[in-house]
Amino acid sequence: VNAREIVGADDLRRADLVRDQAALHGLVYAAALPLFLLAGQLRWLPTGIVGWLIALSLTEHFSQEQSRLLTVLGRPVAANLVLFVRLGSWGGLLALMFGLGLRPSLSDVLLLWTGGVIAAIVTASVLLSQMGLLRSLRRRPNWSWMGAGLRQSRPFWVSTISLSTIYF
Repeated sequence: VNAREIVGADDLRRADLVRDQAALHGLVYAAALPLFLLAGQLRWLPTGIVGWLIALSLTEHFSQEQSRLLTVLGRPVAANLVLFVRLGSWGGLLALMFGLGLRPSLSDVLLLWTGGVIAAIVTASVLLSQMGLLRSLRRRPNWSWMGAGLRQSRPFWVSTISLSTIYF
């Protein structure tokens, strides 16, 4: 969702925009899940971390979107609090483990990381619910509006992908 559209909307419309964006991200996550699983089956990714990669990809993206939303809505301190929880909470625990002479495994690190991101999502969700942005989650998403937005953004997406391929 365009930040200008969110800022210029009234409270009810803003909540609907957030709901629609969350629904669209849910569809993208559902479409990406088989690709992650296929990459694991083809052994393009180590099989032991495919689940962690899926969990971290989804939660990190969701947390970053929540932080972006808080920033757009004029709550930069709240967005930075969410960022601190996302990055600092698990890093501090990991440093403490090393300080105590423990040698955490990769699974331990990924578990701490995922836990930190989930804590950030909960923190941001509380902050956003206090702003009234979660109240429209009970209503159905506006699929026709999302479809029109996707059609309109297709040329930008194609040009971004095309430009990205130049770097590889």
